[in-house]
Amino acid sequence: LVLKPAPIEDLLQALKPRILIVDDESDQLALLKMHFEDAGYEAETSCSVHDSIKRAEVGSFDAFLVDNAFGSVQRGIELVRYVRLSVSENVPIVVITGGMPEQDRAGYRQYGVSSFIQKPAEPKLILAAVRDAMESAVHS
Repeated sequence: LVLKPAPIEDLLQALKPRILIVDDESDQLALLKMHFEDAGYEAETSCSVHDSIKRAEVGSFDAFLVDNAFGSVQRGIELVRYVRLSVSENVPIVVITGGMPEQDRAGYRQYGVSSFIQKPAEPKLILAAVRDAMESAVHS
């Protein structure tokens, strides 16, 4: 049996952190996906909590970036709860919000949300928040 070394592209791909970006605004998803990929992430996007739960079940993500509100029915807390109880207790989760009462933030915190980003936010700020959350998860 002769083993061939993996092509460098495969090795580099394996080192890319995987992130699931969840937002109901398609323009926001496209912009964030581009910025995360430019920063060296493998970024997947989802526009619904239901779809995100399906992806979390089968995918192995290093971080989640989740919008708080999806219209008037769904909330990001549903995905966060599912991730914590069924996928991983430790994966970093950052929540983006257009405004959220402290009571809602407390609900997210009970599921270990790493940080909150107020919309509108510069992509650099969002990238930094995700990086910080991932570094904190590694060192805890």
